[in-house]
Amino acid sequence: MQTKTFHKIKIWAIIPVKPFHKGKSRLSKILSDTERNYLNQRLLINSLQVIKNVASVDNIIVVSCDLSALAIAREYGVHTILENRLTEINRAINRAVIWLNERKVSKVLIIPTDLPLIKIEDVENFLQLSKKTPEIVIAPDHNQTGTNALLVNPLGILQFNFGENSFVKHIEQAKAKLINIHIYHSKNIGHDLDSSEDLVFIRRNGFRLLMEEK
Repeated sequence: MQTKTFHKIKIWAIIPVKPFHKGKSRLSKILSDTERNYLNQRLLINSLQVIKNVASVDNIIVVSCDLSALAIAREYGVHTILENRLTEINRAINRAVIWLNERKVSKVLIIPTDLPLIKIEDVENFLQLSKKTPEIVIAPDHNQTGTNALLVNPLGILQFNFGENSFVKHIEQAKAKLINIHIYHSKNIGHDLDSSEDLVFIRRNGFRLLMEEK
């Protein structure tokens, strides 16, 4: 049974966003620059629409060096941080963490934008695995290699290792630090968008990706 303290502690979500013209570069052989730019905008908007409606999430912060991404985020009433153009995802997340630490935030969800199938209930079910500190709740990708969602409670107990084999790296680090680990398996959270095969799968599952699919 979920403890009452789960609802007393505020949860902030960090959404790191690559520049729209650089995101999903692995799809550059099948999508034009214009199509990828539009796709990355759609993915951010979809993420904001979902996370904004998750009752357990109190606030959202989008961190990006793309001014267009930050403008979209502000349209949804969320906080934004302008990141350095030369940074990478873990440094971007840490930039947001510094900002959150200054505001005494202790419970943080990190979630990427490339989860087009994600639903409100997926995030709620994921967050409900949170029990007591110190802990992480983690959702792997469908290949069981990447990290598609990560809750850290309290903030600061884990060094972020998003990138290649991040799921294993986060698990191993948590075990070494005696941090409680909760793993959440979900088709919707697990299926990110990286390849042409992912593109086909996601289209079949109803997500409209491109301009002509409006």
